[in-house]
Amino acid sequence: MSTNFYWKKLPKELEKFRTPENEEMLMHLGKRSAAGKYCRDCGTTFNRWGTQYVHKGGIKEIDWYNKCPICGGEGKNSCSFNWTFLLQKKILERLYDRSSDKLIVNEYGDEFTVKEFYTGELEAYCPIQFQTPADFS
Repeated sequence: MSTNFYWKKLPKELEKFRTPENEEMLMHLGKRSAAGKYCRDCGTTFNRWGTQYVHKGGIKEIDWYNKCPICGGEGKNSCSFNWTFLLQKKILERLYDRSSDKLIVNEYGDEFTVKEFYTGELEAYCPIQFQTPADFS
């Protein structure tokens, strides 16, 4: 299931960029989406064409390996995270050990500290990461 993540309150580093036209984009951190099987041991997707194709078109059995193409392992279902823009990731990395406030919220109202977001969402589920400013619906 895809899930959008947002800032609860815009960090001061992003306030200077705020305009009525980009308010929604500034507030949106990114979107987690199912991305198929992935081997964390080898750092590879089971998609034959690479990570850039895990969300393209219909899933055809022929487009996916049954086992890790490197080690032959079973892998696990994974997700990708599509950042709205990477400055936000840098800001979160800076805040990782500095803030215990719930700065992030998902579209269902669940709130996260930066550490909870990184460990509970990105590290736990999203070994594949992208950046696309226009694709966050």
